[in-house]
Amino acid sequence: MIREIHKISKKSIDPILSASIIAHIMSLNLKSAEQIAQLKLEIAKLEQSAIQELLDRRSDLKKSLAAVEKEIALAQDQLNPSKRRKFGKLTKKPDPTAFGKSVPLEELKEKLSFAPNKTVNIRKEGFNALSIRTLAKANPQLLRIGGKGPWPTVTLI
Repeated sequence: MIREIHKISKKSIDPILSASIIAHIMSLNLKSAEQIAQLKLEIAKLEQSAIQELLDRRSDLKKSLAAVEKEIALAQDQLNPSKRRKFGKLTKKPDPTAFGKSVPLEELKEKLSFAPNKTVNIRKEGFNALSIRTLAKANPQLLRIGGKGPWPTVTLI
């Protein structure tokens, strides 16, 4: 740009006037360069303060999230004390008799003999599914476990 001005100044404007124009343009360029540098510094300061503010917000949010997760975990432990926690052991061992009554083999055979198709639903009858399964495994010639999903059945063969 300066070269173009210098070419124009040599042709149409006298040398003293062209020198003053060039000096003025150079001073404008220097001023604008200084202003650009100052603006860049201000932008960098603003950028740094914005980044710091975002980092502070992020750390505050992480702390509050951790507190909320801790409260949720405590609430879940209070609601379900026998459930496993994510990386922990059982907080309380389940009572096997709490899930139903255990019946001896003779009583079960008698109940099954009067049932339709010699089959009963273990849960509907209130039996302990674990004890019934153990009896069926010990006596495969007498009992068979069936049913689908959470509603197992036992059949007298």
